[in-house]
Amino acid sequence: MLNKTSQLKILDILKNASSIFSLSDFEVDFSSSYSKVIITFKHEPEYNLDVIYEERYSYSTVVASNNRNLWGGSTETKTEKLTSKYDIKVCPGEDSLNETWHIMTLSDLQGIIGKWIKFLDLELTVDDLTEVNQEEQNIIKEKIKASISHHLEPYIDNRDTRFNSNEVDDITKKFNQIIKTLEQDNILLSEEIERLKKIISETTNSLSRFKKGTWFEITTNKFAEWATGIENAKRLIDAIKLLTI
Repeated sequence: MLNKTSQLKILDILKNASSIFSLSDFEVDFSSSYSKVIITFKHEPEYNLDVIYEERYSYSTVVASNNRNLWGGSTETKTEKLTSKYDIKVCPGEDSLNETWHIMTLSDLQGIIGKWIKFLDLELTVDDLTEVNQEEQNIIKEKIKASISHHLEPYIDNRDTRFNSNEVDDITKKFNQIIKTLEQDNILLSEEIERLKKIISETTNSLSRFKKGTWFEITTNKFAEWATGIENAKRLIDAIKLLTI
């Protein structure tokens, strides 16, 4: 168990680690026989930081010549170096939900706790990728694909053939007209328009590369991914359907 001085230092670190959370948002347990301290986010207890005393070493082999060896041979000496004294098991981590970090001394906890709270804040503010949310997104994507398909399907008479030069020109003009009309109607934010322009540039440049069916699927998927991230997807879907282009 940590002494009282160490416990107070950890509490002070936690208290000053964030302007978002307060010490009251965490449960701090110094009583565990296995861990030095366990810090748990009270409101969602699956998120925690656990400090465990665990010495870790790196090992290397040094090959040295032995002059006293009559045969001119060499000897091997294995050396070890202490690399850390504590394992810090955290949830959430930087890349994974559960990670193990390493420190040499408890004084290093100041940076570690601050780092963990930053990732905790990020994890709490991102919506869950629930099946319900995913289903809603899929519905929106299908509606957007259908609205775009309405303008492109007349060109997909044979999915295994390629676009001729007249079709390439017509589709390029149609896409440019989509941008112009949406800009005039003020349906989209400026950054949404810029992302659309990039997508249209990419899709028109690939008109001659793919077969019609492949291009059609790639393009409608691109539009669907773009439009699900805009502020008012439903309004955009209705607008695209009504475009006279």
